[in-house]
Amino acid sequence: MKNTLALLIVFFISFSGMAEKNVLPKNYMMEKHGISEPFYCDLEDPIEEIACMAWDAALGKHRKPGPKFDLNLVLEATKLIQALVSSGRESLYRRFFGAEKISTNDTDICIVEKRGICGNHQDLIKKVLSYAGIPIRHIGIYYYSADGKRKSHAASEVFIGDKWRYVDVTWFSIWVTDPNDIYSLESFESVVSKFAQGLPLFRLSNQLDTWFQYQYEAGYDPFYYIKNPKSHIGIITDKQGTLTFSPNTDLGFQHIPNYVGTPDGTNTGITMHWTVPDRGQTLNLRLDVARVGGCSSIGLILLDDDGNEYPLQQGSNHITVPNGGSFNVKRKQNEICYIVFSDIAVIE
Repeated sequence: MKNTLALLIVFFISFSGMAEKNVLPKNYMMEKHGISEPFYCDLEDPIEEIACMAWDAALGKHRKPGPKFDLNLVLEATKLIQALVSSGRESLYRRFFGAEKISTNDTDICIVEKRGICGNHQDLIKKVLSYAGIPIRHIGIYYYSADGKRKSHAASEVFIGDKWRYVDVTWFSIWVTDPNDIYSLESFESVVSKFAQGLPLFRLSNQLDTWFQYQYEAGYDPFYYIKNPKSHIGIITDKQGTLTFSPNTDLGFQHIPNYVGTPDGTNTGITMHWTVPDRGQTLNLRLDVARVGGCSSIGLILLDDDGNEYPLQQGSNHITVPNGGSFNVKRKQNEICYIVFSDIAVIE
């Protein structure tokens, strides 16, 4: 009797496994549109078509959705975007044919002209993953390069398996603790921390990409910002964070946002830390306000981290502030409120 029961259990498990293998996986067209014919990705929206192709490629390996399926979908989407919206073509068309830079919101133009840079890639991957229902957030990195030039980069984090994981679409790169397990990829904060501590970390990249090869041949390390956290001017996550800005440089707002506050009301937005070495405890500044957005409840008021208020007006303003203070916009919670500057300069 016991042997018979054991055989039945083995048969049931085996049959269940066979049944699982024979279950037709629901590809993107079936899952999202209820269409089985045609089963392949044939969509008018090119962004959704990328999502469809990435979904089906991941499904070809995993057969059904889950955290590892989601991760493979992200990587497939990253690969497609890097190839389709090429930085190499962007360089060619802008340097030699007079093409203009494409706004980060103009993903349709990126796809039509088959070119783009990090901000375009960041915006495109977010729109693609919205079709797959995978949470994603923007990471903006502002830093000084090895030769002292101000630089910026745009990448993303995806929320998979109860944690955020860093994905650099432009360089098709992730950082993992186990080179044989892509699911061990880390968040941006963890990647930077592990580099700083000298802990084991491995980068997996598409190093055969033409633009990738060109950067290294030209002597530029696209991952300098990862390896040198002391170079950071600021990290902005989903449009929130603090940037260190020195008003006495001739760089102006090159490679950094030129506003404080929030354009969407979901958080406090961007805070600026204003500091000028060897200038004493206070700074006399000229703030040129280009425009203000929202702030309907409190008006145009700058606020430092000690709670001091600085009423402003559009145009030129002269104010005295603490050297090394941090500044945002006085506002109510969830209210859109931001100030855009055309210039900030030290008054001698």
